[in-house]
This record gives sequence, C-alpha cells and structure tokens, in this order.
Amino acid sequence: MSLFCLLVGLLALAPALGVTQTPSPSPLIGNWEGQIALPNNLKLTVILHITGDNAQQLAAKMDVPQQAAYGIAASHVALQGTNVEVDFDIIHAHFTGTLSSDRKQIVGHWQQAGATLPLTLNKTDKPSSVTPKRPQEPTPPYPYVVRDVSIPNPNAPGVTLSGTLTLPKGKGPFPPVLLIAGSGPNDRDENVLGHKIFLVLGDYLTRHHIAVLRCDKRGVGKSTGDFATATLQDFASDAMAAAQFLMQQPDINPKQVGLIGHSEGGLVAPIVASQMPNIAYVVLLAGPGMKGADLLALQEERIAEAQGLPAEQIHKMLEINKRLYQIVQEEKDPQKAEALMQAAIQKAQPKATQKDIDGTIAFLNTPWMRSFLAYDPTEALRKVHCPVLAVGGSKDLQVPAKENLPLIKQALQQGGNRHVTTKVFPGLNHLFQPCQTGSPLEYAQIETTFDPKALAYITRWIQRQIETK
Repeated sequence: MSLFCLLVGLLALAPALGVTQTPSPSPLIGNWEGQIALPNNLKLTVILHITGDNAQQLAAKMDVPQQAAYGIAASHVALQGTNVEVDFDIIHAHFTGTLSSDRKQIVGHWQQAGATLPLTLNKTDKPSSVTPKRPQEPTPPYPYVVRDVSIPNPNAPGVTLSGTLTLPKGKGPFPPVLLIAGSGPNDRDENVLGHKIFLVLGDYLTRHHIAVLRCDKRGVGKSTGDFATATLQDFASDAMAAAQFLMQQPDINPKQVGLIGHSEGGLVAPIVASQMPNIAYVVLLAGPGMKGADLLALQEERIAEAQGLPAEQIHKMLEINKRLYQIVQEEKDPQKAEALMQAAIQKAQPKATQKDIDGTIAFLNTPWMRSFLAYDPTEALRKVHCPVLAVGGSKDLQVPAKENLPLIKQALQQGGNRHVTTKVFPGLNHLFQPCQTGSPLEYAQIETTFDPKALAYITRWIQRQIETK
C-alpha cells in the first residue's frame, strides 16, 4: 500500500473514532545533500531543501553552491511508497530515487541534458555552505565616481535601460567605453555563476582613467521592456541608445566612445559600430565569427568532448540538433516548426520525455534563438572601419578562438579595415579565466573572474586608441 493510500485510510476512520486526525509529516521534509560525479574528476554538491505541511503538500528548492546557484524551485516533489521524484522544469532536470528504510538516504539518479548520473542524497541538519571566493570583486568605497543612469531607447517604446556609469576622479572629459553583455538575461555586472565579469572589468578600466557604462539588459534588473521577446537586433538597438547617451554626457569625450562586447555582445558591438561611424574602437571578447547555427554545433561538440561523452553519443546529438536548427531557419511559422521538431525529436530520441521535448522546442522557438541561428556576423564586420581588437582564450569551448578569430579578421579586412588586432590568450576559457579543460562546469569553481594579464593587455590596447583621437 502506498503512503498516500495509508493516509487516506486513516483519515476516513477519524470521524468514527471521534478524534481529529492530523496528517503525518513526510519523511522527505528536511535538508538532503549529495554529490554528482562529473567527467574529469569534478564533483558537484547538490543540496535539496524540502518543506511542506504533510506528504501531499511538498515543495523543494535546490542549491548548487559551487555554481553559485541558490533557491532553484522544484516544479514537482512526490513520494510514493519509497519512490522519490523531484522535477526542475526550469532547468529541464529530473531526480528519481529510493528512500532507505531508516529514511536518512535517497539513492537515485540525476537526469539532465540527455545524461543520467548517479546521485545519493543524505539527510542532514547542517547542509554545506560553500561560498566561492571572488578575490577580484571590488567593494566600496571605490576610488572613482559611481552614477546610476536611466537611458530610454527612442526606437523601442517602453524600453528604458538602467545602468551604472563609473567616472575617474578629476577633471574630464574622459574617454568612455560601453560594455555589452553575452547571451541570457544578464544584469549590468554580467553575473555568470557568481562571477561579476563586468563589475571586475569596469572597475579595472575606470581605475585606469577610462569611464565605463554598463547596463541591465531590457527586462532584466531595473531595465524595462520584455527580455523574452527580444532578438539580437533589439539588443543592438538598445546598445546604440546607450552609446548615444554616452556621447551626450558632459564629462565624456564624444570622439572617444568605444565598445566592448563579450560573447553575444561580440555580435552586437559590430552591428552598432557598422551603423555608428563615430564609434572610436571595438573590442570583441570571445566574439563569434561564424553563423549562429554553425557556432552552436561546434560549441556542443567541444563541450561534449571535454565532458568525456562517447563519440557515438556526440554524433547522434549533433545530428538531431543540426536537424532542429535547420527546421527553425527554414520554417518561419513557429507552430509549424514546433510540429516538425516534435516529429524529429521523437524519431531520433524515442525515450525522451515530453517535458524535455517541449522545453527544447520552446527554447529553439524563442525570438532570440531564431534571430541567432540565422545570423551571420561577417555581414556587419565587413562594415566596421574603426580599430578592432578581437581576443579569445585557447581553451574557450563556447566560441573556440582557433575557428572564430580568423573569420573575424578576414571579414574586417574584406571590408577594407586595416586596423585589426587578434590575440589568443593561452590557457584561458570563455570567461577569460585560467582553467584546466575550458568546460563551463569549471567556471564557478575557479576563483579568478578575469585573468589579470588579459585585463592589462586589453586596457593598454584601448589606451593606444585613445591617444590617437
């Protein structure tokens, strides 16, 4: 008999016995901790906090301290007999396990992104509290001026960007740079797995006499607008509004406005520079040089290899993903594309759950993904004529430098740009951290947010451009 049936039976007897029956607390209520063994000898600590009034009203939140991820809400928590199920729809993950007879351990498996990994959770009164060290993260008081700014986008009604402008102390006007973040709902600090990349970069540049503007993306933080419906071109429109705002500030030299774009920001920055000839220079940090669909396929292959997945599994993954990308690019009607993708996934992965299928399709059908898959960055790059610095890390698996930097340089030179510098930093990953493999699984566990040598090189290059303006 299941626990649910047992409780129902006791409740049914309660009135006849003349007592008030209180539902028994679930043995799942409490803190559970375990480790997922990942490739390359990495281990990821997972902590579940399960709460509830009784066995039928359970809720859970998950912490992954090494990834600086806290309070990830579960969409479903259930205990049937000794079988435990916890779903996290928001990250397309699923945990199933068996509760031990002493109710102190759950032995099971973690499923996510097509992988199934062993995970044993142990009940604990004192779950681990691991706060990753971030030695580069600056704290106030700062040796420069910090201003909160608000920037309406005249070409996007309802979109007002909220940002931070940092200015060196002393008399201006100052040379300024706009920081443009990578993909996802990034705030002005470009907070990635607990690393505040743009806070560190902006602090370094401002301490070296360069004013810095960084903004929350539309619909993120204090910025208004709808992030979910935004495309690559919408983010470029927002960046143009921010660049124009900089040029109008009294403490700023309007002839020295530069752009620094990281990852997706490395797609946005050339679009802005191609349409604003008064941009002084552009720095591309791990910027793509190939079409979006091709980049995603390369990224998936490199990350899968680094995580030790079998070659046959990688081949099958790439095969189905390339088919899905093709459908999205060829079928402009999202509903028709959804039906085609449903059929393609079910054929290639008959054991895939409907939740996983729906989540994959919903993501691929977003306006941003549709714009990204079809986008070829070389078109904008050929129209950029200001000095450009394009840099990457030798261990970047998300935007591999070896393949992308030559394409960026070629496109710029095809457009007649003779002021192009490219550089590969040995041993650095996509976030410009010193690393072992370059896998995103390492990002949060690395203390360095941005390699100091890379910061110095980029800053010196910008200072040389400023001297000529």
